[in-house]
Amino acid sequence: MKPLHSHPTNSNVSSPFAEEPWRTIFCILTLDGLRAGEVLGLKWGDIDFDRSLLHIRRTAWYGKIQTAMNEASETVLPIPSSLLTALKNYRATWKPNGAGFLFVTRNGRPPSSNKVVEYHLWTILDALGIPRCGLHAFRHAHIHRYSLTPAQHPKLCSVNCDTPMLGLR
Repeated sequence: MKPLHSHPTNSNVSSPFAEEPWRTIFCILTLDGLRAGEVLGLKWGDIDFDRSLLHIRRTAWYGKIQTAMNEASETVLPIPSSLLTALKNYRATWKPNGAGFLFVTRNGRPPSSNKVVEYHLWTILDALGIPRCGLHAFRHAHIHRYSLTPAQHPKLCSVNCDTPMLGLR
C-alpha cells in the first residue's frame, strides 16, 4: 500500500514532481474539484483574489473555447487558502498571452486535456508507481474527500457532481 503522501490527488505530489504550469493545474483540480476543461479555460479575470472566489465561465476542449458545460457549471466556488497561495505564486511567474488564459500552449491556445494527461500526469504517476488515471480522477477524489451528500450541502454537491452521490463514502 502506498503512503498517503504519494496519492495523486494529494497536493504534495505536485510539488516535487510537476513543474509549472502543470503544478498549478493539478493543484486547482485537487483543491477545487473542477472539470479538466474548466481549469484549462480559466482566465485571470475569473479569479477574485480579494474575495477568494473562482468563477467558472467557460471550458476548453481540444484547445477551443466553449461556454460552460451547463447552467449549473457556470458558477462561483470558494478558493481554499492553499490554492489561493499557489495561484498567486503562479501568477508571479506567468507569461502573459493575448487572451489572458492561465494556461496556454506555444500557439497561445489552452492545452488539450489529453496532452496534459499523456505528457505530464502519467509521467508523475509512473514515477511514483501509481496506476495511470485521467484528470477526472481528481474530481472524484475531491468529492470523496469531502464526502458530501445533497442533504449536507445541496448547492456544492450540484456543482461538484455530475450525478447524485451514489455511495462514494
